[in-house]
Amino acid sequence: MALLKTSIISKITMLLVATMLSVSAMALDLRQNLQLANQNNAEAQFNLGVMYYKGEDVRQDYTKAVEWFKQAADQGHTKSQYNLEAMYNNGESAYPYKIASQRISEPLPIFIRSPISAKSKALIAEAEADIKRAEAEADIKRAQAEVGIEIDQAEASLAKLSADIASGKKIESPFERSAKQGDAKAQHLLGAMYFGGFGSVKDYKKAFEWWEKSAYQGYVDAQYDLGGMYFNGYGTTRDYKKGIEWWEKAAHQGSAKAQHNLGVTYQKGYGNYGAGKDYKEAVTWFQQAAHQGLASSQNNLGFMYAQGLGVRQDYKKAFDWYQKSASQGNVDGQNNLGRMYLKGNGVRQNKAKAKEIFGKTCDSGDQAGCDNYRLLNQR
Repeated sequence: MALLKTSIISKITMLLVATMLSVSAMALDLRQNLQLANQNNAEAQFNLGVMYYKGEDVRQDYTKAVEWFKQAADQGHTKSQYNLEAMYNNGESAYPYKIASQRISEPLPIFIRSPISAKSKALIAEAEADIKRAEAEADIKRAQAEVGIEIDQAEASLAKLSADIASGKKIESPFERSAKQGDAKAQHLLGAMYFGGFGSVKDYKKAFEWWEKSAYQGYVDAQYDLGGMYFNGYGTTRDYKKGIEWWEKAAHQGSAKAQHNLGVTYQKGYGNYGAGKDYKEAVTWFQQAAHQGLASSQNNLGFMYAQGLGVRQDYKKAFDWYQKSASQGNVDGQNNLGRMYLKGNGVRQNKAKAKEIFGKTCDSGDQAGCDNYRLLNQR
């Protein structure tokens, strides 16, 4: 499926599937769907995906929609699989989901979802807490400094501030002032807040603007996220060349995720700004990220060695990298490691070990692992 094209058919499919199943989502409230989804109920996971996609009872959030659709899709939920494919074709997701039968023959994942990283989310939460704490302390100090202001009045002021924040009223915090004064870290986190709609209305354009300011100051996380904005067309015109350029800047500063994404661009043919595939260059970037411990790059590097792409074919090295990836819980690495044991490539053939690995992968909710386990049982 071409990454550069948007499918009108996919858009229609997404609309029909989302609309048809929204009745199911509305039959249960958000809390009930969450409870069932966390028990690995695929239908509830699908319902949550629809709710986040359409903004029903929750703030519209394509990233969360993808997360829930993927959990259901990995259990074989067909409509979730179609929705993931449609969201990718519509440019609403950077994750090109492949159904199980396709994933076996094409195990390389494409880009690590960008943005927003778990690290950024944690920093955002910390920053929001700092903002509220600083504002509360400032109000108390002002109240104590003014003659005739009683504590109950100070508490009333804090209550109003909390109400303003809850209602979405625009309040410039010390955090925002730091960003406007040129603090690169604050600029990056403010962009992340706009991107995710944390404490403000989701605004990709403002997210792009703040990440751009931070990136030009050399802040590596902002450079990585800005590359994702250009590559996906969030808050700006889609521009693969600029996206790759910013990933290169971040990669040269040691960002493993940027290195991985560059490896994928060269493996898929987007590197060199569309000049074609360069497997040798892809291997170079995968190696850098893999040596930093990035599980997805370890899996991809194993694939390159197994297929002899950009390097001399070496099943032993492929096995070693798959094993590193699998040990971190990467399901693609686990499935590929199972196949190595099954075929005896790079290791002594051991069907019992292969079955054990596929079984564990299946237990984690991965449909490909379940399919591999079932096929092995039939032999």
